[in-house]
Amino acid sequence: MEIPRVVNSKGIWRKIDETIFLSNELIEDLAEVVRDGIKEKLKEKDELKKVFVDESYKNIVVTTSEKDSNISLRPMTKGSKIKFNSDAEVLRFFVGWKNFEKDGLKIRTDIDLSAIYFDSEFKFLNSIAYYNQVEEGFAFSGDIVDAPSGALEFIDICDLKKIKEKGINYILMTIRSYNGFNFKEINSVFTGVLELTKEESQDRENMFSSAISQGFQILSKNYTTSTILVDLQKSEYIWIDMNLPVSENYREQNRLQNNEIAYLEDVLKYFVNKEYMTMHDLIEMNVKARGTKVFDKEVADVVFDKIDVNNPLPLAQILADFY
Repeated sequence: MEIPRVVNSKGIWRKIDETIFLSNELIEDLAEVVRDGIKEKLKEKDELKKVFVDESYKNIVVTTSEKDSNISLRPMTKGSKIKFNSDAEVLRFFVGWKNFEKDGLKIRTDIDLSAIYFDSEFKFLNSIAYYNQVEEGFAFSGDIVDAPSGALEFIDICDLKKIKEKGINYILMTIRSYNGFNFKEINSVFTGVLELTKEESQDRENMFSSAISQGFQILSKNYTTSTILVDLQKSEYIWIDMNLPVSENYREQNRLQNNEIAYLEDVLKYFVNKEYMTMHDLIEMNVKARGTKVFDKEVADVVFDKIDVNNPLPLAQILADFY
């Protein structure tokens, strides 16, 4: 599989053509020089003593910028992967928002949630949205076009086993601002994923705060954004945080366009397959330079325990002490 090269420019991912090709041997030689330079610099920091680091840090990408276009309610870095409960019976995408005021006027605000799904080769299959509300294996709450007292839309991925049997591998959560206001202006758009039992998914109380496994505030100066990619085969969330390119006519952004499909296929292929430097790599370099690695956290002076919904990434500590 050919992995496209994409770059992030002001929150929008763009595919670029390869112009320079380097051999794997040269790339590894260059990487070794960089690693050695980093380790020498890290020796100038205070001694770490004994350090334990969990394997889950191998799925957390080293951040090169904290200027994400949207805010994860649990600390996370773009491109990182977090396991979800493989025993979950229903995954629920949701978006909540309320109307906002502009120049003293209360503005009707229409936010739309969609789930776009792909096969194992990243080929687009279909989408669930206000314009296509009924598909086997999914349940859509319905389209809400006004939120004077707040509103909530959600899409349930109802039967994970059946959906996988249909050849669906990846599901992308996408949020669109229908009537032309960017998310920064609205400033009240929150989205996320719940992991539910079938019984919980049928309850009239359709939001369970304890079941929210991933949550985000959408603050980009854009009209269409995607936060989470679900990998059903690996039971993983991938933190994408990408915006679709802005159209001159925002009405064209109210539904998935044909030219967006090829773009999404390339970007998702990149995110899933690209090899990143991870937080595990960074901590290991720190340990080699100024500490001792231990495999029993009970005897460690510094512990980086398993990252999950109950134990978020200690990003502030890593940025302060390990960069």
